[in-house]
Order: sequence, then C-alpha cells, then structure tokens
Amino acid sequence: MKKSIRDILKTPFLKSLVILSGGAILAQVFNFLCSIAMAYQYSKSEIGYFTYILSLVAMFSNIINGRYDVPIVSGEKQDVNALVKISWYICLPASIVIAICSFFYIANTQKDYQEYLYLSIWVFPLLLVAGIINILNAYNNRFGEYKLISGAYLVRTIFQSVLTICLGFWKATAFILLLSQFLGQFFGMGKQSARIRNEYKNIQKTTRKEIYEALKKYRRQPLFSVPATLVNAVSYSLISLIIGNYYGMEILALYSVSVRILGLPLSIFSTNVAKIHFKDATNELQTTGKFIKSTSKMTLFSLILAIFMVIVLMLFAPTLFSWIYGQPWIESGVYVRILAPMFALRMMVGAIGYGFIIANEQRKEFIFQLALLIVGIGVFIAAKYLLWTINNLLIVISLSYSIIYLIELITIIIISNKENNLDEKCPYTNHS
Repeated sequence: MKKSIRDILKTPFLKSLVILSGGAILAQVFNFLCSIAMAYQYSKSEIGYFTYILSLVAMFSNIINGRYDVPIVSGEKQDVNALVKISWYICLPASIVIAICSFFYIANTQKDYQEYLYLSIWVFPLLLVAGIINILNAYNNRFGEYKLISGAYLVRTIFQSVLTICLGFWKATAFILLLSQFLGQFFGMGKQSARIRNEYKNIQKTTRKEIYEALKKYRRQPLFSVPATLVNAVSYSLISLIIGNYYGMEILALYSVSVRILGLPLSIFSTNVAKIHFKDATNELQTTGKFIKSTSKMTLFSLILAIFMVIVLMLFAPTLFSWIYGQPWIESGVYVRILAPMFALRMMVGAIGYGFIIANEQRKEFIFQLALLIVGIGVFIAAKYLLWTINNLLIVISLSYSIIYLIELITIIIISNKENNLDEKCPYTNHS
C-alpha cells in the first residue's frame, strides 16, 4: 500500500489533480461561506423552494446533451466537431421540453407550491447554460486545459456567491437565489470558450453525413449512458422532491444544507479525479488492453479521502453545524452524520465511474442506477405508509444506497482488469 501511495505522488496525476482541484477548493470555500450567509439571510422556506427547482434542473443537467459531450474528451479527432454540433442540437429542444414538463409536474404535485409556480421559468435557462458548460468542459478536457476548467468553475462560484449575498440584501427570496445561480454561470465562460470559438467555422462546416456517422458511432451514449445517468440523477433529486412534498420546505432546506456540505468532497475531488481517470484509463486501455492500474490508483486515493471524511463528519457534524450555522440548523448536522457513509462511497464510485463508458459496459452502469431508483422509490413508499420520521427515512436510504455503491465499486474494478478488444469495445481510445 505504501508503494501505491508513492506511485500516486510520483505520477502526473497529482499535478493534474492539484491544477483541477485548486480552483475547486477555493470555489467550495466561497460556496461554504455563501451557505452560511444564506442560512442567516434567507428563510428556510425560501431556501427550500430554491432547492426544489434546482433538484429538477439537477435531474437533467448531465444528460441535456444526450451524453454526446462525453466522447468529445477522448473520441476520434475527426468526430469532435460533429459531437460538439450534436451536443448543441440536442441541448436546445431538450431544455424546452423539460421546462414545460417541469411546469406541469409542479402544478399537479405540489399544492402548497402554487404561489411559487412562476419559479419554474428558471428550469429552461438553467438547463440551457448547463448544456453549454458541459460542451466547454469536455472540449477543454480534451486538450488537457485543466487549469482553464478549474479557473472558470472558480469564477462562476465566486460570482454566484457574491450575487446571492448582495442581492439578498435587496430581497431575500427564492427568485433571487435562482437569478444569482443563473447569472453566475456566465462568468468565466469567455476564456473557457476561446479555443472552441476559434474552431467555430470548422464546426459549422460539419456535414450531415459526418453528424450521422458520429450519431451512429457513439449511439451507446443516448441508448445506455443517458438512461443510466438520468436514473442516477433522479434517484438523488427524487429525495429532495419527495422530502419537499412529504415533510415540507423547511425540512427540505435543512436537508439541502447537509447535502451541500456532503457534496463538497464530490465537487472538489471526485469530479476532478474522474476527469483525470477518464483520460489516463483510455490511454492505458489503448496500450495494454486493460485499465486496472489507473483504476486501482484512483480507488486508493479516493478511499483515503473517504475514510477521513466519514470519521470527521460522523464525530463532529452536529456540533459543527450548531457553531457555524446556528442552533436552528443543528438538525442538518444530524442528517450529515446519517448520510456520510453513503456519500463517501458515492465519491469513490464517482472517481472511477467513467470505467463503464471506457469499457463500453453502459448496460451494467444502467442496472446499478436503476437499482438506486427502485430502492429509493420503495423506501419512500414505505416512509409514507409507515409514517417514518425524516431521520428514519435517511437512515434507510443511506444504508441501502451504500450497499449498492459498494457492489458497483467492486464491479468497476473487475471490469477494468478484463482484456478489451479495442476495435470493437471502445471507440474513445483512438484520439490522436
């Protein structure tokens, strides 16, 4: 194990992670400070309604491009411009359709939400800008522009936090929170889009035949990766939506703050490690036919972080929340303690989660995400009819999801150690 840790420290991985995570760490510092300001500045109910809308957006933000943005990173060179065009062509109509469906969902499921129904107008612009950022991140990642990705994320987060606090002095409402979220997304986009803007004319020249060929070659993305990613997002966003429906917006606000804190390690490390793992693993696969070495390295690294995270949060979360957010938010610390093991395993899976795509095993990924959704729905039905408290609900969710994540983690490791036929199995490895 000591040798493995030394290998991590010696490889370019650590340098890339520092570049990517440096901005993410600063961004999450601002995010954390903003969450404190929100707790004192905005009412729990306004934070709850804000969380409700963001949960709807979060369900679809990662699949709004049909997942054709993913192979932009490591797809064949001649396919990149077509993939960019496809990603945009899917993003625009999909955002419109989802926004309309969201409006009717809210209107028919949340009776107490009627006076806040106008907030659903934010679903369309938030999804649209998420789709643009997905394309830019993938394009930058292809060229190893980790510092640019990190910097853009930092700038966006800073301005979102600043707008949230400053505009909150004028009017501390859910509308202002969503407005701040939207406007903040545009900051940093200019520099991040510089390379793709230079390629704009060539992207526009992409023919229908080239688009058709790319659609066909990477068809596993919408067929398997989209359902798997959507089901995964729904399984978590559903928790927020149903907590809002069953337990009220103030409880949802308490839950949202706990999830925001638990999401810090995911935002700082897991997402960035996954980007590096994707690139390293595809290179290893092309060279050796396996990607076990890069997968083992990332798993060990995330395991160390996960153990530290669980120990700290399990021991000190309620006390820390009471000190930082004030006594009214101590219950959020209790939620953190309950959910910490689940989020730690989720972080580990997220670090190597692209393994399914790399090995063209999206069907297995879909099975695991479907299991999360089915278990989640089953737990909520039980909670409704057995009249569980919110704490009982979260305990069962945390335990059941943790088991699924552990099995998924083991499966990815096994897959990474299998010999793969490069010509048939993985279209992402020939990108020179």
